[in-house]
Amino acid sequence: MLRKHSASYREACPVCLGDMVEDDETEGWLVCIICARSFPTAEIEAMRESIQLPVKTTQWPGAA
Repeated sequence: MLRKHSASYREACPVCLGDMVEDDETEGWLVCIICARSFPTAEIEAMRESIQLPVKTTQWPGAA
């Protein structure tokens, strides 16, 4: 889930689910404000994929 707040907050940390902020010292990196781990921005954004939920239907394959 993408978390944005005042343009600096990003994704949730994949380790502790804390908020990620852009690293002030290294461009292209994010830092978790809870566990202080750093991750490349591209790596974190690549983990974000839309989830396809099943569609409710009355016709089930193979149902009689």
